[in-house]
Amino acid sequence: MDGVEKARSQQLDGRQFAWLRIPLDGGPAGREVDLEFSAKEGQTWHLSACVVLADGQE
Repeated sequence: MDGVEKARSQQLDGRQFAWLRIPLDGGPAGREVDLEFSAKEGQTWHLSACVVLADGQE
């Protein structure tokens, strides 16, 4: 986010998944946030879900 890595998962085998918590703060007025995903060259990843919770939600 904003050019700074906020999360990284360990290497996963097929049919495994990991939850990554990435706290975002849009400030009092809110703002758009772009998330960039990457993988090592020649490797792939799959985004299965993205959950966005309001402040104070778990």
